[in-house]
This record gives sequence, structure tokens and C-alpha cells, in this order.
Amino acid sequence: MKEPLIMTIQQSGASELYLNGKLIQRIGVFSKDKSQIKAFSSGREPLNLPIQTNQLQTLAVRYAFQPHVFYGTHFARKNSLFQLEIGSLKTWYNKESKAQLESYWNNVVASILITLCILFIAFYLFFPTQKINLYFAIYTALTAIPVEISSGLYTIKYTESYYWVSNALIIVAVVGNSFLLLAVYRLFNQKTGVVFWLIISLGIISIPMAFLVYKWGWVIYGILFNLSVNLGLFRIAIIGVLNNKKGAWFIASGGFIYCALWLLFLYTANFDTNFGYIAPYSYALALISIPLSVALNLGYNIAQTNHSLQQKFNEVEILSREKQQLLTSQNETLERQVVERTSELKASQAQLIQSEKLASLGELTAGIAHEIQNPLNFVNNFAEVSAELLDDMKADLQAGKTTEAAEIAD
Repeated sequence: MKEPLIMTIQQSGASELYLNGKLIQRIGVFSKDKSQIKAFSSGREPLNLPIQTNQLQTLAVRYAFQPHVFYGTHFARKNSLFQLEIGSLKTWYNKESKAQLESYWNNVVASILITLCILFIAFYLFFPTQKINLYFAIYTALTAIPVEISSGLYTIKYTESYYWVSNALIIVAVVGNSFLLLAVYRLFNQKTGVVFWLIISLGIISIPMAFLVYKWGWVIYGILFNLSVNLGLFRIAIIGVLNNKKGAWFIASGGFIYCALWLLFLYTANFDTNFGYIAPYSYALALISIPLSVALNLGYNIAQTNHSLQQKFNEVEILSREKQQLLTSQNETLERQVVERTSELKASQAQLIQSEKLASLGELTAGIAHEIQNPLNFVNNFAEVSAELLDDMKADLQAGKTTEAAEIAD
């Protein structure tokens, strides 16, 4: 005994540990009334083991199950009946460092997802008609929750809580992935056909399977549904690439990277102990590959839109200059035409004035002539009558009719 020993215990019930007949640790609640028994697990918390040197040690365990507790193996958790590990503080610290590193990466992934969620929400608030951003925001938020909480599942010490928490996380994750699939379909203007509803149906089925089937029920979600969603994304993205959709290759790359990293995670975490340390990294990178590819696609589309708007602005500016030049030229032409028309109008006005003067003079002359014509006619008529009377008087004189001639003379 060169250094103190510690122990870690993982269990699915309640236990009491006796060292050489002396109670050294109680984990959980014991009772003669079975309904009062509480299963409890200390997780990775270190417990002191007061070993005495140079003598035989007897370690005894009293154990009891809490009745009516549901168990699950969600997220590769093992429900150990009773697992006791004894070692030095240094050994525990090395293992704890690895566990903390995994938890750290999960926190990093959750932080990235929350940041992207805020970004998508902001885009949705600025452009409410683009509901795709809302779908992506819901996906990133619902994905961040299981990532953040699952890294701390070992801290859930009451055994009865784990089953409900882990199943709730699966429900949240299924809903989040469904929104992701819907968002990508909407992004590339694809109809939600048979493939889409088959994947969604698989997600719905995975929820009761996780609740009801102890060992492999959660795998329907953990492996089949997750891979189906991302293969569906990859398929839609490839269709988008073939249809020359902007930024489709970002989503296609993200789907491919996810599938590759997820398979690497499953292999290293379950089959390859030599490269087991790769598992948390491949898991973290797999989770952020799709959200990052979506964000890159969004950024690319915004850049393309800005480039297009800049081109349109340049075209509008050129057209504006051309129209300004045209308007200037037209104004000059109009001004010249106005001057010419004004001169013509002034000449026409002078002619009209002269014509009006001549017309007025003509009317005046006609009036004067009329006024002169009346007395002149009277004089002419009187002269004609006088000539006729003289002719009559002359005839009477020649005829010797002096009396008639005198009457005519009167």
C-alpha cells in the first residue's frame, strides 16, 4: 500500500458495503417496506476504501432492487447489477480526464448548435417568409438539448429517472431530425413523397421501441433513424446538385461526412478498442457536420444574393446614368423646341393682331359705306323723280296745258 485506494460503483439498485464487518458506504435507501427502497448510483464519484495493510480484507455487499423501476440501455448505457472498481486516485483521475474530455466536446458541440440556432432565428425574424430558417432553428435547438444533457446522464443518480430522461431525449431528437429533413426538402423545393414519410414513420416507430424494448429498442433511433435521415438528406442534396441548385453540394458534403463519421463512431465505440479514443471526436464532428453544412449553404446563398444584388445595382446605376443623359438631351431638345415654338407663336400672334386690325378696319369701312349709301340713294331717287316731273311738265307745255304744267312746277 503505497497510496490510498478509492472505489467507483455503478449499480442498478441500492447497496451497503461492509469492510471487515464494518459499514463503510451506503448507496441508496434500504427499508423493510419494499416500496420505500430507492435505487441509487454514484456514477463516477470516487468513494474512499479504508484498507488496512498486512491483513486479510473481507468486503461484503448487501443489495436490493427498487421495485417497479423501468430500465433502458439508451445511448449505450449499461445497467450493471453491481460493478465495483478499485484503484488509485491517479488511475481514477486518468479515467475521469477522458470522461471530462468527452463531456467537454459535447459542450462545444452544444454551444455551436445554440449559436447556429440564434443565427437561424435572427434570419427568420428578418425574413419571416423564409420558414426554412425557422425549421433549421428548431432542429439545432432540439439537437443541442440531447447533446448537452446526454453528456451528463452519468450524473443522474436516481436509477428510476434515467429511463424517463433518456426516452424524453430520444423524442426531442426525433422531432429535431424530422424538422431537419423537412427543412432540406423545402430548401431544394422537393415534395415530401414516399421516402420522406417512410423516414418519419421510422422515427415515430423508434420512440415506442425505445420505451418498450430493453436492449436494442433504442438502436432503431440511435442507428437506423439517424442514418436514414442523413441518407435522405444526402439523396435530396445530390438531386439538388444535379439540378444545379445553389449551394447544394454543401448539404451533400455534410450528409456524406456525417454518415462516414457516424459509422466510424459506431465501429470505434463498439468494436475497435485500439482506436476507442477516436469515438468521442468522430461523434462530435458527426453531430455538427449537418448544421455547419446548412450554415455554409446559407452563407453561400447570402453571398450569391449579395453578388446578384450588386450586379443589379451596377446595372441600375448604368441605366440611371444613361437615362440621365437621355433626359438631359431631351430637355435640351425640348428647350430648343420651346424657343422655336415660342417664336412661331409670337409671329402667328402678330399676324393675328394685324388680321384683326384689318378685319376691324373692313367692318368700319363697310359701316361708313353703308351710312353714306342711304342718303346717296335718296338723292339719286329724288333726282330721278325731278327729271321725270320735268319731262312731264315739258310735255304739258308743248301740248298747251299750262295749268298742269304750273301744278307740276309747284
